[in-house]
Amino acid sequence: MQFMCRRERRRRTNSAHRQRQRGQAILERVIGDEKTDQTVAFFFITSNGLVQVRQASDYVPKMIELAGGKYIFEDLGDPETKRSTVNMQVEEFYAGAKDADFLIYNSSIDGGVSNVEELVDKCELLADFKAVKEGNVFCTTNDMYQQSLSIGYLLEDIHRMIQGEKDGMHYLFRLARFVPE
Repeated sequence: MQFMCRRERRRRTNSAHRQRQRGQAILERVIGDEKTDQTVAFFFITSNGLVQVRQASDYVPKMIELAGGKYIFEDLGDPETKRSTVNMQVEEFYAGAKDADFLIYNSSIDGGVSNVEELVDKCELLADFKAVKEGNVFCTTNDMYQQSLSIGYLLEDIHRMIQGEKDGMHYLFRLARFVPE
């Protein structure tokens, strides 16, 4: 019995070590590229019509910066609070994010959307956003927060998005373009 416990402990230690190595390799690869001026908004539309975004001090905006981009709400929030998100009116979101180069919709809360039309159905003002017009709208997968390697892979996905790469993403996917009638 004790032998099995040691073997299992060794297996878990080796697995954790491999995960750290993968994460370190991703980080080195991503931060090795030049930073861009491309802006990114990471958001969710609540059931009561508010837009939930990340405070600038949260880890998601920091990942966007590490990936080579610039979080569109770089001065948002109060770093003294323990909250990672801020709810805002749609008009405030529009004013701050309409010219963002990329939009990332956080689908881990509501199950997500499968195309830009479904996203615009949640908030019609999104149709006027630069990223929507240019086809630069992405969505997170539903299981993003449930996977142990999601942080490293999400960082890599954001980097690929900013670099214009289309393949090899784990937790982001591009939404099909919106064609207004």
